[in-house]
Amino acid sequence: GGGGGGDGDDDSDDNSDDDDDVRNETVFRREVAETFLRCVKHGYAQANAVVELQGLKMAENRTFADIARYVLMTILGLSLPAPRDVTKENAKLYPAKAAENTGELLKGIKERMKQWAPLLTRFLKSEDDQVEMLLTLEEYCAEDEVFRGMGGAHLVPVFAKILHMLYEMDVLSEVSVLAWAEEKGAADEEDKRFLKLAQPFVEWLKDADEEESEGEDESEEESDDDEE
Repeated sequence: GGGGGGDGDDDSDDNSDDDDDVRNETVFRREVAETFLRCVKHGYAQANAVVELQGLKMAENRTFADIARYVLMTILGLSLPAPRDVTKENAKLYPAKAAENTGELLKGIKERMKQWAPLLTRFLKSEDDQVEMLLTLEEYCAEDEVFRGMGGAHLVPVFAKILHMLYEMDVLSEVSVLAWAEEKGAADEEDKRFLKLAQPFVEWLKDADEEESEGEDESEEESDDDEE
């Protein structure tokens, strides 16, 4: 709702609004990245980084989940050559050239993730927030919207492995991954690109889930026998 601004009678198409949204979101993404990179550069502990990010959250009137999504993309980006919109000072935090192979790439990501996973876990508590994070990760890998030209496409081959890593580090819950997969399952074919990449991991989670519930059924039966 709200009153429409501007005095032009022409109904300027929604595209310009979309462009504004992308522009504003891009500015916010960059602010989160710069704030987080400052913490990395100065070797801040998690607690100090939280204070820094909290300041940004208040100033921008955003949620912690919004901030955490962009922090994650910044962490992943630190294993790729510096994106062009990063300051000269912060560019030094990035590798000079791309990883030789996916193994090396994943090793770099894992080292960064180990350090910062607790911060992400703290800010991405709900299933909705985690699903939103996965949708943002898709955009990052597709270099879509606010991530144009940032090199996220380099992570496409390891997309499923990144999900698995986030799951193992408790940043992502099984429930969230399966909810994302279900949501994507109903999408158009072209929107299923990342679901297809993640399919082996999604299947693995489903199997583990079924085995667990079967195990629970059996142990319940055993305890019934004990009671008789």
